[in-house]
This record gives sequence, structure tokens and C-alpha cells, in this order.
Amino acid sequence: MWDWGFLAGMLTAGALSAFFIALGVSAWRRDRSVPPNRWGVAGRRLGLDEVGGDRVAYGLVGSVDGFHVSLELRHAGLSARDVRLRLAGAGRWPASLAIGPIPSGGIARPAPDPRPLLRLGVPDFDDAIEVRGPDADVMAVLDRRTRAYLTRLEGSLSARGHGVIRVDGGDITLERSESKTDPAEIREHFKQLVKLARALDRRGRTQVRCLVDGARHDIAPMRERCVRLLVDLHRRNPDALDAFRRASNDESVSVRIAGASGLGAEGAATLAAIVRDTHEAPATRASALAAWIAIEPTPSDAATILIALLSPGVDPIEVELTRALGVVGRAESIEPLLSLWGNANATRSVRRTAREALRGIRARLDPVEAGHLSLAELDQDAGALSEADDASGSVSLGDLAAAAPDGDTQ
Repeated sequence: MWDWGFLAGMLTAGALSAFFIALGVSAWRRDRSVPPNRWGVAGRRLGLDEVGGDRVAYGLVGSVDGFHVSLELRHAGLSARDVRLRLAGAGRWPASLAIGPIPSGGIARPAPDPRPLLRLGVPDFDDAIEVRGPDADVMAVLDRRTRAYLTRLEGSLSARGHGVIRVDGGDITLERSESKTDPAEIREHFKQLVKLARALDRRGRTQVRCLVDGARHDIAPMRERCVRLLVDLHRRNPDALDAFRRASNDESVSVRIAGASGLGAEGAATLAAIVRDTHEAPATRASALAAWIAIEPTPSDAATILIALLSPGVDPIEVELTRALGVVGRAESIEPLLSLWGNANATRSVRRTAREALRGIRARLDPVEAGHLSLAELDQDAGALSEADDASGSVSLGDLAAAAPDGDTQ
């Protein structure tokens, strides 16, 4: 006979097991994915509308603090979804600007970007953020305040595992895993995007105005960079001219050089003072001299200063100095240039420039000053500078440069 009590117990145990398994699966699903209706509740509190689509599991669109925003839940696997929050910039900053975190172990690297990667020379920022786009657009947008906010925001999101924020194509996106996202937090996340959008907003401010502000208020390397961009792109703009005058009196000598170079003849005295200041580093004096020669092609003592800067032990490996000496030098410049060519540490480009400088000097000298100086063509295969006697049989540069290393083809 059947043991009805035993069967009833087995059925009861089976039913209880099925109940608890179903309860566990339900809890597991809740942990893995927040039901869309919770997103709907959060969206309605923000006044957002629900949307859907083929590639989007769930979506919200609308406006937050005057900015058009959207939220998408995208399928990222059989049981996982990613959350993407987007804010449309609507032309508030250049669409050419791309900003994102430095990819690391926990951050997926986006598709290769052909735009050049810019380093601003600000270590804390450069170590955390990648920036791409035209130099002038980048400098016009990423002022001191905006860089500081971006650095703090990226650090906060990274430390708390709250996702990755990027600026590209004129929009801002924040991406993170749904399993780490509470719908109640989206208001805070949208506020972060809005705050960043307001920091990036350049409506009503021209590129010139932004660069002028940077040249006045940013840190020294950024001030110099802004001034040089103004020189290159907006030299004749009245606001830029005011910025150049202010920069030519800056506490940073690099900024003074940049500002004076934008002033033309008005800045020559500033550059000359830097060039003649023996307390300044040779590289600084060389930079000022290059700018000075661009304004006054033949300053009376330029050749003497250049020769001093090319002296052994004062870093003679400077193409710019060598080229400048070829522009302003005369007979007294020949020997230093020969010594530079014979320097075993000189690079190929420096030695080639020394050759061109000697040719330039030869072209300006009369026969008596030149001493019948002649230069042969550079041997294209060996890359060596050679000098030969001219047709009159006079002494050549080869005789004067006998100390140059034998067989050196740098």
C-alpha cells in the first residue's frame, strides 16, 4: 500500500524547494538589473519621457536645467545592460573638442582617434585626461577653472566606480554599468553633466576673448601658449595687441618673449634686454634672440651674442642659433661655425644648418672679407660637410677645419 503520509511530505518539500528557488532567482535578477519601472519613476520626477528602440532596452529623454538630455539602457550581454547619459551641447563649445579619461585597466579604450593628442604641460591634468582637437579650440575652452573641475570630476567618478565621462562631437556622455547604478542617482549625474556643460560653454565669447583671458589669468605655461596662439592667429586684433603689451611685462620670461614677439618693433627693446641679460639661461636668450632677429634682421651686436651662445660648454647644439648666425653673421662668425660643424656631439641637422649658415655668410661678404671662402655641395650619401679649394687655389674651409673628426658622417 502507498504511504500517503510519505508522499504528501515529499510533495510539500518539493513545492517549498521550488518556491525558494524561484525566490532566489527573483532576488538574483533584481541584483543583476534594476527593473525599468524604477527608471520610469526616476525619469518622471525629472520630467523626462520614456522611449524605446531596437538597440535600446529602455530610454528617457527630456530637458534638465535647460539642457536636452537622454538616458539609454543598452544591452551589454545576455543579462547585463549599460547606462549611458548624454547631454547635447547644442553649439555651446567647439564640436572639434574631444576630452576623456586616460584609458586604464577598468576603462575601455574607444576606437582609434586620428586627431592629435595634446599635452598642455599641466601634470595633474595631463596624467588624468586625454584632450584632442585644434590647439586654439582646446586652449579657448580649457581654462584654469574648467581643467580643475574636469580633473576633480574624473577622479571622483574613477574612485567611486561611477563610470566614464567623455566630451566629443559637441556632446557630453557618462557611461557606467547598470548593476552599479541606482536610478535615484541619475538626477545627481545629470547635474554633473550640466555643471561641466556650463564650464565648457563659450557662447558669447570669441576665441580671441578666451585666449586673451587665458593669457592674463592662467598659469605661466598656459599664458605663454595663449599668447603664442594669439600671435599666430590674431596678431592684428586690438584685444590681442593689448594682451601682447601686458605679456611683455609678465613675471615669466617665456611669456615676455612671446608677448614682445607679437608687438613687432615695439617689442624689440624687451627682447634685446633679455638677450643681453647674462643671468638668463642660454636657451632663453636664444629664444629671445630668434624673436629679436625676426623683428630687426641685423641687430648690431646679434652676431657677437650668438657666437657667445655657441661657445663650447653652453649647449652649441641649437639649430635655431646656427641658422640665426647665418642670417646676421659676417667674417667673425666663420670660425665658430666651423667649430660647431667639427663638434663630435653635434647632430646631423645642426651640422647641415652650419653648412647653410656658412654659405649665407659667404654670399654677403666681398672677396677680401671672404678670403676666397668656398663650400662644396653636401655629399648626399655620407651626409658629411666638405670644403674644397676654389678655382684660384686659395685656402679652403677644409684647411681651417682640420680638427673635425675623421670619417664622421653625422
